[in-house]
Amino acid sequence: WGQLIHRLGLSHAIGAQKRFVARTDREQYQADERARVTVEAFDMNFEPLTANKVTGGQITGEVVAPGRESSGRRRQPITLSLLREGVFEATVPLLSAGEYQVRVKDPLTEEWAEVTVQVSGATVERRSPLRNGTLEAAIAAASGGKSYDLASVERLPGDLSAVEKTETRVRVLPLASTWLTFGVVVALMLGEWGFRKWNHLP
Repeated sequence: WGQLIHRLGLSHAIGAQKRFVARTDREQYQADERARVTVEAFDMNFEPLTANKVTGGQITGEVVAPGRESSGRRRQPITLSLLREGVFEATVPLLSAGEYQVRVKDPLTEEWAEVTVQVSGATVERRSPLRNGTLEAAIAAASGGKSYDLASVERLPGDLSAVEKTETRVRVLPLASTWLTFGVVVALMLGEWGFRKWNHLP
């Protein structure tokens, strides 16, 4: 009954979809990232699917990737392995920008559960793997530094100038723990003792 109540309480699925739900860890990705696909699967009695209820302890699906209009969309088969009772998981590489459809087949009804994700293009840093020496030199000049590459890095140790720095330590000591205070206290005590002896005081 606990599993049934759990499935009926899901807000992202309705009707029979509560029994076999596919989702990804995010809805938006960057190109060259990997999506984690998770499926929560239950049998007709809303008992978690286990390894002995599915062939090979795995369920299958496919990723429909965007492609050129001439070649159409590309389909890549995927296999989701049992993570724990009722939960299957797989990771999917997202190599290019566009809309991806992740489709997982319900092993009991042969129906497909689908989830769609959006993949944006690679970041500016990943678009060109080549080093922009001109831009690097301009940034170094603007910040008062220098730019080096593999051919000129041997000049780096000579260009480094050691700057002498003075380190200042401040120690805060209680006044009562100084030798000066100790000496003043002892001197006052001796002076008081000597004054009393001199005047024949008890």
